[in-house]
Amino acid sequence: MIRLLLCCSFLLSNIVYTHAQHTVYKYDNMGNCISRTDENLSVESKKLQKKDSISTFNLTKITIFPASYVSEAINVNFLPNKATNPLTYAITNMSGQVELKGQILGATYSITVSDLAPGMYILTVSDLNKRVSYKIIKK
Repeated sequence: MIRLLLCCSFLLSNIVYTHAQHTVYKYDNMGNCISRTDENLSVESKKLQKKDSISTFNLTKITIFPASYVSEAINVNFLPNKATNPLTYAITNMSGQVELKGQILGATYSITVSDLAPGMYILTVSDLNKRVSYKIIKK
């Protein structure tokens, strides 16, 4: 797992040559460390890959207002383009139960939260590949 993360970070960075050490620990069923292996990883060359601009969508271009304290509705604004996958939302309480969910239709969408009890919630906006969460406090 760590080896995969290191390899991915090498491929995504601008490093032409790097050298790293990786330590692998093995444990028995009781949780006791039974072996330790040190491995050296090195990358000497790489190929840059260009992202497919048709399938990428930046969820950080989403604006939620009011920012955190809400009473009646949450407004969601985003910049749609032809490549935008359908956006969905879910509002969960602090116990993890989904209180509201649905699909965001249009560049500006209003989610009515007047039926929710006062408290803290998490608004999660996602497309097919990415997810962004916001803390919401209902008055």
